[in-house]
Amino acid sequence: MTLKPIVTVRPATLEDAPLAWAARNDPEARKQSRQTAEIPLEGHVAWFARALKDPAKHLYVAEWDGVPVGTGRLDVTHGLTEVSVAILPGWRGRGHGSALVVALTCAAADLGYTALRAVARTANAGSLIAFLRAGYVPVDVWAEDGGEWIALDRVAAKAPQP
Repeated sequence: MTLKPIVTVRPATLEDAPLAWAARNDPEARKQSRQTAEIPLEGHVAWFARALKDPAKHLYVAEWDGVPVGTGRLDVTHGLTEVSVAILPGWRGRGHGSALVVALTCAAADLGYTALRAVARTANAGSLIAFLRAGYVPVDVWAEDGGEWIALDRVAAKAPQP
């Protein structure tokens, strides 16, 4: 029997901008985001094009058996790499978020990034579970913008095993 990974990631291309926009503008995703307002497609496509050229940003598409299930991002700032994920509606609650976090953590390690951070609302149980399962540990909690936030760090000396 051949086992297949639950989620694979590939680098995003400009053609993936509408998919990333749909994931980001989903009402549940917006509710859990730092910026909760809906973003117009044109503005998102322009940002996406800039982000693809930015060496401090790495955009990914998560796929399950060739079908897009979400997106991920690595943002490098001051030696710290922030890992963020978005699972598309209809694919949540199936373990894809946890698998995507592991895949992005591996991608970060492959790029040489070892100091990783995730930031989530404390009410976002799905994200918290995904990051905790991947070995991230809580390091800070604070109140901001009417919500409570948590930072989770992972020092990845080597890529985690899926």
